[in-house]
Amino acid sequence: AHAGHAMPQLARRGMSVAAISAVDIALWDILGKSLGQPVWRLLGGRKVDRMQAYASGGWASADAIGEQLKSYIARGGFKALKMRVGAMDGAAHISA
Repeated sequence: AHAGHAMPQLARRGMSVAAISAVDIALWDILGKSLGQPVWRLLGGRKVDRMQAYASGGWASADAIGEQLKSYIARGGFKALKMRVGAMDGAAHISA
């Protein structure tokens, strides 16, 4: 429970959050296997029976994003959207 509070501090010291996450997941898995319980139960059990799916879009030209997201609603039936903005490859926008 306290690991979430430590993560920002560790990341600022140069540790990779991805590496920390991998170890965290592995430790939960080991604990679950040793207790014969699924990790979702160790984390407090089921909270909801269903979750709403959302469409994820963006990383398109400014002209295309609106149409892309409209199509997720019209053709996909999604009621929730997550839109990324900015350039997919930020390297072109970084100067030395």
